[in-house]
Amino acid sequence: MKYEERALGLRRILFGEEHPATASSYNNVGTTYGELGNNQEALKYEQRALELGIEIFGEKHLDTASSYNNVGTTYGKLGNNREALKY
Repeated sequence: MKYEERALGLRRILFGEEHPATASSYNNVGTTYGELGNNQEALKYEQRALELGIEIFGEKHLDTASSYNNVGTTYGKLGNNREALKY
């Protein structure tokens, strides 16, 4: 976990917030939080990855679609299936 968070911090410094590598790091941190069972924290990072994906790539891009899926899956894990379905 600390390595993924460190990578995110470095990518934010090196590339800036609005960069594909930074978005990828947000997703990686979110995924790991989810694997650790901390779905609320996972959702925070996955939603940021989605926001960046839309901003960087637009709606019709594979990375954006994957981010939508990740957010939806996490909402499902949190028991919020209506919200999951939206994503």
